[in-house]
Amino acid sequence: MIGVSDLGGDTTYHAFLWTEATGMWDLGVLSGDVDSSAVGINDRGVVVGGSIDSAGGSRAFLWQNGVMTDLNTLTTSSPLYLVFGCAIDSHGVITGLGMTGTGEYHTYLATPIYVYGRDGASDSK
Repeated sequence: MIGVSDLGGDTTYHAFLWTEATGMWDLGVLSGDVDSSAVGINDRGVVVGGSIDSAGGSRAFLWQNGVMTDLNTLTTSSPLYLVFGCAIDSHGVITGLGMTGTGEYHTYLATPIYVYGRDGASDSK
């Protein structure tokens, strides 16, 4: 289960992940941000959502294996600034909201690219 929880003092909120095995985990925020919200999770426990700065600006994030990553750092040639991650499937395909340089909002579909090393193991980029 994922969601949003207020922190002590009720001045900020963070995305969380809850499992029966581990209980509730605060997923934190991206560097420099103050709030976050988890919106989508897949069957592998990978979470997507948005991390929000003090001015209300949002960046889409991917949280995996205890690490939150700005999705904008993982794209190679997107014309959109990825604002929010809304859903993720079992293959790692993400849908969300992005913004053009002129401020128009559009939906996006982000598909992971798998790179294979010499040992044959895959690593998504």
